[in-house]
Amino acid sequence: MGRKFSINACILDSTSYYSFFSLARCGFAVSDPICDLTISTHPSSPFVAFKNQRIFDGVLTVLPTLIGIEKINSYEQRDLSFAELKFRSLFCGKASNYWSRTENLKFMYEQLMTAVKCESKGFGIGDTSCRVCNYFAEYENLRHLLLECKAPQIIDARKKVILDVCNAVKQYGFNSSSARHFSRSLVLLRDNSIRLLFNDDPPDEEYERTFLFLTGRWDDELIQFMTSLVKDEHVALFFRSVASSLRLYWRSVWKTWRIAALPYSTFDS
Repeated sequence: MGRKFSINACILDSTSYYSFFSLARCGFAVSDPICDLTISTHPSSPFVAFKNQRIFDGVLTVLPTLIGIEKINSYEQRDLSFAELKFRSLFCGKASNYWSRTENLKFMYEQLMTAVKCESKGFGIGDTSCRVCNYFAEYENLRHLLLECKAPQIIDARKKVILDVCNAVKQYGFNSSSARHFSRSLVLLRDNSIRLLFNDDPPDEEYERTFLFLTGRWDDELIQFMTSLVKDEHVALFFRSVASSLRLYWRSVWKTWRIAALPYSTFDS
């Protein structure tokens, strides 16, 4: 017979989680004995805790969620609400494969190795002006690429993402007035840059909110605004449609940027 293992008490953090996870998959982890009356409450009874808090459910489902939330909060540098976490799961949740999550995180959390990013990492490429649109007055960073880059391919992709999101509002919205209202909110300016005009924000706040909108890092206020445009029973479908449109926009920007940045493609991660 195979040897049987037992776990008396495990206090898990993000480093010890993965080794424990392999044991949990084999059935070597049980729930908290205080909650499970079928298990003796003797001090040697096994239990699992994460960040000094006992797990009151199956570790295979609870622990990945807790660690995922912790990592996203560390990226955002704040504690996200439930609605914010649910929307971000459309891009980096377990429903996506590993490659898709990696590609999405390049845009969600500014990990794309643009000229400015390379310079900040010490690669010293010298010139940080945009290599995509050859607009030397602008730094090549993710904000410029998504919001203001003048490359024709990116402008076309920008127009398409506006059209796709407006069509999603039209499809799932209460009526045609919802689509008309949103079409005046997400707009292409005269210089072909994109803005989300929201609550009469000043220009600086409009710029930042547009960037967060395009990178999928919606806050509660923006989620509430977008939710108000569509019927309650269609919110999930609407958000999936918008997330798909944003991912297509990221892909188009990435392809155009990578061709222009080919001499530095070694640094693309």
